Amino acid sequence: MNKEVIFIDQMSKEYGHLDIIVKAVDNISLKIHEGEFTALVGPSGSGKTTLLNLMSGLDTPSHGRTFLAGKSISDMKGNDLSDYRRDHIGFIFQSYNLIPVLTAFENIEYILLLQKIPISERRERVFSILKDVGLEGKEHRRPTELSGGQQQRVAVARAMVSRPDIILADEPTANLDSHTGSALLDMMKELNEKKKITFVFSTHDQMIMDRAKRLVFLKDGRIDREEIR
Repeated sequence: MNKEVIFIDQMSKEYGHLDIIVKAVDNISLKIHEGEFTALVGPSGSGKTTLLNLMSGLDTPSHGRTFLAGKSISDMKGNDLSDYRRDHIGFIFQSYNLIPVLTAFENIEYILLLQKIPISERRERVFSILKDVGLEGKEHRRPTELSGGQQQRVAVARAMVSRPDIILADEPTANLDSHTGSALLDMMKELNEKKKITFVFSTHDQMIMDRAKRLVFLKDGRIDREEIR
């Protein structure tokens, strides 16, 4: 079996106070291995986005721990957590989250600047990733000069360029039409198969579910069932 990238151990997330407590995530244990193309699925309020945020360290659990690349990120705080997350996780958001004043090249390069990667290697990696996502020749365009699908491809490239252990995608097709979303997912599926990049999606999009190799169905904050393709 491929190496374990993420291990969530008896994780719960509770909201509320005193006698009114809501468990957004209720005692979930889950392992994600290298090369998986997994979707967390379920209706609104099932806990899928909360689980993704706990998986990434963007949210703090009420109980339990998250292990990322063998280290407990639940014990990390401040810069130690943000630096470790930066080096091991790529994020894709439904709203793209690109920096509007930067070009496509600069948006992708930004994380490599934070990692203090030398300029020659930065250029090589950014141009290579632009080719992988089909954006050759568009490196000088700013987000407003790109279509929604192209902006999301920049976001995918930005998530990949640091060569993280895993890419977490929260409803990445939500703001795209079906044709553009389908093309984007086919691209990510190809990257998963050719480069063994690990993807975990939080979604209710049937197109993602159709392409996933593993489906984790959530209901009321718990894992209801799983399907392996």
